Amino acid sequence: MKKKSPQDADSADSRPPGKAKSRVAEGTAQHVIDSRRLFYFYHVARLGSLTTAEAYLDIAQSAISRQLQQLESDLGVQLLERTGRGVSLTDVGRVVFEKAKGILDEMSNTRSEIELSQRRPKGQISFAAPSMFVRGFMGQVVRRFAQHYPDVRLRVIEAATGQVAELVAASVVDLGIVVHAPNSPKVETEALLVEHMDLAMRASDPLATRKSMDRHELNGLPFILPVNPHGARLLMERYFAAGGIVVDTRIEIDSMTLQKDTVASLSYYTLLARGDCRPEDGIANVPLVPPLERTSYLARLRDRGDQPMLEPFIEELRKAVKDLHPDKRSRARPHQR
Repeated sequence: MKKKSPQDADSADSRPPGKAKSRVAEGTAQHVIDSRRLFYFYHVARLGSLTTAEAYLDIAQSAISRQLQQLESDLGVQLLERTGRGVSLTDVGRVVFEKAKGILDEMSNTRSEIELSQRRPKGQISFAAPSMFVRGFMGQVVRRFAQHYPDVRLRVIEAATGQVAELVAASVVDLGIVVHAPNSPKVETEALLVEHMDLAMRASDPLATRKSMDRHELNGLPFILPVNPHGARLLMERYFAAGGIVVDTRIEIDSMTLQKDTVASLSYYTLLARGDCRPEDGIANVPLVPPLERTSYLARLRDRGDQPMLEPFIEELRKAVKDLHPDKRSRARPHQR
């Protein structure tokens, strides 16, 4: 088989006919070492023989020899000494050999990084959740996911639970967190988190010293409830209705932050997850009898299509719930419709 004989880089000039090299080009060329010649030199020096290098590189010995001669001419020094048994490095050749190894390794690493970047997952994920979930978990989820998948675009929307369900159903977002599993065969849900809902009030309220509150005692209390009729509002109304409670709804607020601020400063009540009732916010909480539980579901359309990055994102959601609220993690099996 005929050995490959690459064309000498200096034998072909890519400049337009009649156009001379600029002074900048000439000056730059004087300080640049041809990587192919450096590659041949490195392997000849490493193997100690042109004959062995010819077999290793599958390049004709005459072509390798020409490249080595041109490299020595470019540098103006002798790099190899020819002996009867092969070749050996000169003092200058040893310096160039050590440098060549680092240069070639760096070039190889650069190619590997380019190939890796081309294989890295890409795409986009859109996610919607109510403020309580965003505030409690999404900081960790976004941070970890972005570190592991830097080329995947992530869009996080904060909305009321009822709006989240609408965004999922309309295919505006890929995933959403809802507190009421949509009754639709097109939507698949998974229980992520179960929390106890308590009666919340300002810390100085006389009821704050109670160990518990029976449901029937809620009759006549002035309440602040969410505006949106879905999600948390629906959960609360079902709880009240089951006990025959007529709630005195004085204020309707969707913002949990504003709900808490209002409760902390006025004599109004609301129902909040136990973890959202913090003394530093000026809020006290009393457990309800019978207890009221709120389940946060992960919802997505069944026919959303192939989106391979959804599963890693969902796994980060599960990890965040486990890490931040291990005692509140739902043990329920995935609820699917």
